[in-house]
Amino acid sequence: MVSVMNPAIQSDTEGWSFPDSISPLDYMMTKVRHKLRVLEKDPLQVDQVAVYLGFGVTLKVDDMVVVGMSTLHRTQEVYLKLVDNTIDVVIQVGTRGLQVTGDWWVPYLPGVGGHLWAVVSSFSVTFELHQKVNFRSPPTLRTLDCHVGDMEVHSTGMGSLDYLVEASINILPNVFRNEILKQFEPQLWKMIQEQLTLVDLKKEILQQVVRIDGW
Repeated sequence: MVSVMNPAIQSDTEGWSFPDSISPLDYMMTKVRHKLRVLEKDPLQVDQVAVYLGFGVTLKVDDMVVVGMSTLHRTQEVYLKLVDNTIDVVIQVGTRGLQVTGDWWVPYLPGVGGHLWAVVSSFSVTFELHQKVNFRSPPTLRTLDCHVGDMEVHSTGMGSLDYLVEASINILPNVFRNEILKQFEPQLWKMIQEQLTLVDLKKEILQQVVRIDGW
């Protein structure tokens, strides 16, 4: 049966290609964007950040706000692989530029502080979905990897100290990158998985079969 079916399937599917827009996945990202706004994650409030500038000086940033997370959209092709009766799907999504603002101050130095703002070139997320081929259960989120792009920081405050603040953060931006990821990544994981539980692939497949066959 396999020897007969394989050539038949190959013949029937010759010339097939996936569309540029994959509606169920793009629709899921639309729901995630909406949920980010509903849950007030855009703007995203970030807890206090501490940055060590050297020479015994620590900079602390309060009231940090990240704007632009809800611009998530699919940015690359979708990759699928079949392993042991399980379909794994790898998807990459990203945001447009992000804006970050906050108020900085230096402990033990009263009156020393200012306001900073930063422009982040991009924020991308690569995640892998896990789906059993019997389609009786919804897909699950298997891995999620976030990346924060280049960052440019400016500061207004205590004159020459602003240059130290800008130079330190621009040279050591990973502190801010890690803080954004620590705050946002677990929440993004939860929101994506919640949307996946609403997906009924078996129903979608049967509807497509009916539509194609004209039943």
